[in-house]
Amino acid sequence: MNLLRKITFVTFFIVIMIDQSVNAQKNPRFLITSSIMGLKEGEMVRLSLEPIYGGHEMPIDSCEVRKGAFKLQGHISDGPRLVILRIGNTKYQFERRFMLDNEKIKLQGKIGSQVDKYFAVDTSFHVIGGRAEIDRRILIGPLVIWNSGIYKLRIYLDYLKDSTEYNNQLMEALENTKLIFENEIKNVFAFNLYNKSLPYFFLSLPPYIRCDSFFVTLYRNMGEGSRNSYYGKLMKGVLQLSEGNLAPEFSSSTVNGPIISLKGVIDKSKLTIVDFWGSTCGPCRKEFRSSLVPLYKEFHDKGLNVIGVSWDDYKSEKWRKAILDDHLTWYQVAGQDIFALYKPWSGASPANVLIDQNGRIVAWNLFGMELHCYLDRYFRN
Repeated sequence: MNLLRKITFVTFFIVIMIDQSVNAQKNPRFLITSSIMGLKEGEMVRLSLEPIYGGHEMPIDSCEVRKGAFKLQGHISDGPRLVILRIGNTKYQFERRFMLDNEKIKLQGKIGSQVDKYFAVDTSFHVIGGRAEIDRRILIGPLVIWNSGIYKLRIYLDYLKDSTEYNNQLMEALENTKLIFENEIKNVFAFNLYNKSLPYFFLSLPPYIRCDSFFVTLYRNMGEGSRNSYYGKLMKGVLQLSEGNLAPEFSSSTVNGPIISLKGVIDKSKLTIVDFWGSTCGPCRKEFRSSLVPLYKEFHDKGLNVIGVSWDDYKSEKWRKAILDDHLTWYQVAGQDIFALYKPWSGASPANVLIDQNGRIVAWNLFGMELHCYLDRYFRN
């Protein structure tokens, strides 16, 4: 009888342990402990998810410093995620960002240490024991250097736009230089195919690169964990509007009354630009005056059409006045519903998408001399 009881007890214990193990696998948790010098007793420690696309921070956990240390724990859905750690009761003495997944890690650092402005990391702040932040740091160096090069090239393009007339040979040379930069960043992504931070850094790329069909192939070849992560799901949504995909169809009343559809405009065009703007968007209207108005005049007879999509209300007098003041002679429609079809690409204006005569997206966010160069090549071929 005693033996039967022992067997029953052992069996029950094993079942409980298996159940707990299964639940732990289904609902993994992170645990953060600390070894940060300079912490003050009773200070608040807060951990939150960093927002993306203009959202709000989402608190995960908080605690107080006790005996010179703190402990945070919780669950990261669809990780890894970039998190913000803040220490301090009023003015934060310490704020750091790092990538976190459901893993046990220990934070080491020092209150008062400085973030490197170039690489956006604190070399004295270390995340010990986890993989997510290691993956982020592997990619952050090459991407910061690459972004610096692209930024300088764009500054030069802006300088040329304001200081000289369009020069086809010069622009061809600059476009070839930009192509070299683009190939470099593609190589970085291809070499780090199984890095789980890859989708996060993809979302930080300029739109004209993100739309490249190369990244569709990259996404398909990434690990399942990366594809199913929070950033991986966002990446999938972005890629639905990449080069080669059909542009979402829409129809709307124009400023003058008649209803137009995207397909109807495409059917009588060789190339269509859908331009996202608003009457209160200063950069948008500056771009009209300096670039799009003269380019439309130059290429409209060759097959270029433009549809302006404004975030203004259809009845807005400011919108109608802006169209007249800026001499916008192409199709003009208004409504947030069209912006929604093209999010997240249309989220920050000025923005535009170029669509060929088959209704497929061929480029995103080309402006000024870059747009001029693209139109030259397109209609020449």
